Amino acid sequence: MVELSEACQGVVNALIAAPVAWLSPAELADALGRGVQETTDLLCDLDLAGWLAVWDGESGPVVTLSPLGAERMGVRLVEEGFDVTPRWAQVGDPEPHAPRSTNLCASARSATLAFVPDPAPEPGEAAARGERAAVVAARVVLKTTGGEPEARAAKLPRADDLPHPSVLLGVGLTPWPGPGQEIDQDATCPACGSRRLRSHMYCLYCDRWGLDHLTSSLPESPSPVRPRGASEASAIVERLQEERLRERRRAKRLKNHQARVEALRNRRQGKTATRDTKPPGASSPGQCAAS
Repeated sequence: MVELSEACQGVVNALIAAPVAWLSPAELADALGRGVQETTDLLCDLDLAGWLAVWDGESGPVVTLSPLGAERMGVRLVEEGFDVTPRWAQVGDPEPHAPRSTNLCASARSATLAFVPDPAPEPGEAAARGERAAVVAARVVLKTTGGEPEARAAKLPRADDLPHPSVLLGVGLTPWPGPGQEIDQDATCPACGSRRLRSHMYCLYCDRWGLDHLTSSLPESPSPVRPRGASEASAIVERLQEERLRERRRAKRLKNHQARVEALRNRRQGKTATRDTKPPGASSPGQCAAS
């Protein structure tokens, strides 16, 4: 091995011990406890001797061991961590451990996916929704066809009051086409089989609902009537609240500024009073030490 001075050997050892394979002159100076200019001179000597490789980084020049320097020191590059950051390691050292994956479940319970939240309603809730849909459908049929007197006297629900479907067909289609596609009316739907849907079912492929036959006979919900000038009034109220908050913040900043000025004035007055009350002939600690 080519002999190096003690200072140059410290530079090479700092590069090998660094968490990354390259360092800037300022980072090397901090690691060595030397000045930046002194460290730069050492780097120039090592570069001329073939120990280092220099290139321009994002924030300035950086240095690392050259292939010749790595061979002389018996080190090699290894990659470590999630970012696969290269660093120097001895030739005989084992490979660094691969990073462990996080947020993993090692128990057998994870295989059942029991902890995965299901957005679908629970079976009991789904059954209850289906029963409500069936009751509403029967009530509408009796009302429109003139069935029993109690059914004729019942209030007819609006179209928006119908219960939402609780069973969606066609979710598992790959790729999912979605509603609104050009579908051959004579072809059989691959999701629902073109069969008659129950009142709580909806097909995502052919865009059919079990209560489609009732939506045309039910009145639509009236659009909410918004009072005239409500938007202007709300805008005025918001603007007044914003101005009030702005004035409050301005007053708070002025109060804090006045407090800081008053504290600074009191501190200066205290220092002046202390200096005025100092007895004549008293000497400072520095003067006593000099004497």
